[in-house]
Amino acid sequence: MTFFKAVALDFDGTLTSGGNISAHTVAAIEQARRDGLAVVLVSGRIGAELQAEFPRIPHQVDAMVLENGAVTVINGQASALAPPVDGGLRQALTDRGVPYRCGEVLVAADGEHAATIIEVIGELGLDYQIAHNRGALMVLPAGTTKGTGLATVLGG
Repeated sequence: MTFFKAVALDFDGTLTSGGNISAHTVAAIEQARRDGLAVVLVSGRIGAELQAEFPRIPHQVDAMVLENGAVTVINGQASALAPPVDGGLRQALTDRGVPYRCGEVLVAADGEHAATIIEVIGELGLDYQIAHNRGALMVLPAGTTKGTGLATVLGG
């Protein structure tokens, strides 16, 4: 069995409190890296949105698993681990007036639209899963998880 010298940290509510990263948290991450641990950020967030809100975070960690495991960022290079959510789904959501945001792979929407999104996925016969996160939801290819993304980053 191979063991890794890494720590994986969620972002919202773990590294952040009230939408901010404290100086104490940044110092702890820096110390972990000095001690030889790889620090991996694992989040459901869309990369562009994360970087817009926290532009320094990519430089404070060794790798990132984003979009609930659908995208990894290693040495500044983003890689999608699954194909983007089907354009037909996006069009059907637009046609039904459901506001959404797109990442490289996932589609994110407010949780209040869950029933409509589930209905559209069923109508189109798509093999997708819905991950709920607080009041939001993410539509992802089946089998995509933070764990699968982390395993990829760690070489597993």
